[in-house]
Amino acid sequence: MSEFISGRLRDRGVIALIALLFSVGLWFRVVGGEKIEATKIIKLDYKTPKDLILYSPFPTEVTIRVRGPSPFVSEFLKQESILSVDLSKMGTGEHEVAIRTDELKIPLGIDWTMISPQSVKLFLDREIKKRVTVRPIISAQLPDAYKVETVVAQPSTVEVIGSRIRLGLLNSLPTEVIYLTENSLNQHFEAPLNFKDFSGIKTVNEVSSVHVEVNLKGPSKRRLFRGIPIRLKLGQPARSYTLDPDSRGIKLRPRTVDLLLEGPQSNLDSMQASTIDVWVQLPELKKGSNPWRLTWKLAPDVRIIDRSTDTVLVTVP
Repeated sequence: MSEFISGRLRDRGVIALIALLFSVGLWFRVVGGEKIEATKIIKLDYKTPKDLILYSPFPTEVTIRVRGPSPFVSEFLKQESILSVDLSKMGTGEHEVAIRTDELKIPLGIDWTMISPQSVKLFLDREIKKRVTVRPIISAQLPDAYKVETVVAQPSTVEVIGSRIRLGLLNSLPTEVIYLTENSLNQHFEAPLNFKDFSGIKTVNEVSSVHVEVNLKGPSKRRLFRGIPIRLKLGQPARSYTLDPDSRGIKLRPRTVDLLLEGPQSNLDSMQASTIDVWVQLPELKKGSNPWRLTWKLAPDVRIIDRSTDTVLVTVP
């Protein structure tokens, strides 16, 4: 029995030795085979001292050239590589920092032959906070008759954080371009803040956009609309539906209304009496005759100057 076990162990040992020799042979074949060169972009990760930040702009990556067996290099190029740059013992001011390749993890069998740049110039500065004005950027290609009267941003100021030097030169933060039209004298926008030209600066409370209200001064027009049909809506406003009064024998008096409207000419010119939404809102149907006030919905900047009636007598049989 002991001879059988000893024989099995010897067989396993032989198999393991053969596998090891095969692996070593394969390794030397790969290492000794065709070698290639390739370049790779390496991201830089800066470790800064407390309360100090890098003054933008600064390099965010370097390029290295490596040489090695084709399979090893190909696999290395697929991996994301990050090189840590330690600035923790440096103070404020300008520094030239050498890029240390010993901090970069390069797989066994691959050698680096070039790194560019070999050093980077950096400027460390104090990190501070500052409140600056929001500056809406308006693009107003309007007809000559229209002028921008007021522009109001809400909030009108934001608190930002960044380099002491950069914030010392910053008094306002622009929005992205806001495009106006002549279709409304009162226009509202949700305008993103524009940080493209202010790298290294961010808002303290992560504010990314502001509300901008623009008021135009321009010609208004009056127009009389006759015979606007009055609709009947039943239920609470949020869940109401339009009801055909004739199908229920319900009488409306009057059935139509005349409206004198004022607003931008472009808005009034595109309106028709049949498309103006006017109705009476009934919470429920109750028998009898009762007066109900008119409700309406109009285009932006259009208002009612005069109307032929304020109420409608609704008779439910």
